[in-house]
Amino acid sequence: MRSSALVSGAILAILQAIPSSALPASDAKSAPGPIPGYGIEDITWEVKAHPDGPTMNVTGTIQQVFDALDKANPNFRQDFGIADSSVLAATTESASSYEVERVICDVFDYARKDATQDGINHLNSVPGAPANGPGPGNCGRVSCSYASAIYWCNDNPDVKSLDSYGSIGWAAQFTLDSKDKACKDIWGETPVDDGVKGQVFVKDNWNVVVRKDDC
Repeated sequence: MRSSALVSGAILAILQAIPSSALPASDAKSAPGPIPGYGIEDITWEVKAHPDGPTMNVTGTIQQVFDALDKANPNFRQDFGIADSSVLAATTESASSYEVERVICDVFDYARKDATQDGINHLNSVPGAPANGPGPGNCGRVSCSYASAIYWCNDNPDVKSLDSYGSIGWAAQFTLDSKDKACKDIWGETPVDDGVKGQVFVKDNWNVVVRKDDC
């Protein structure tokens, strides 16, 4: 069994995100935003499917990145020492760099709590520093599975970089941990059936949205 440090090093070698605005116009995609007052810009990741191979651009969520790499190189997980992207060990994100300003719960439709937590774990596991194009009101969907999405939105007039992808996961976690009943719902009889939603505003002029979405 590989150590978590070795796995992290392998991921660092293949994953690096760049904002779509940094790419040629033909590679940058945008779509009308499902978030009132915000536009959506697809996030493009620069990745390697082979340890010694060229880089390739994959536009979409982190789940789509792994799907594309699987297709480009069916052995890429073994080549980089990654057994399964869904069970990557999450790292702890320090909240010292950022401070939450407010959490709004009475917006959007409920996402699945378990799928949202899985997306947060993925983000916490990916090393590197994400960047988002100039705002205000510029969002990118960084995670989506089982109709449950996480968006990262930049309200700064310039390109915004964060300390880590774990910073996005750290902010999204506030919706799951919120004591506001509007952030949560019970769909069934067990905790796995819980729903979650919300928008977390951070004082550094960026925010994270957790909501139901079409993946």
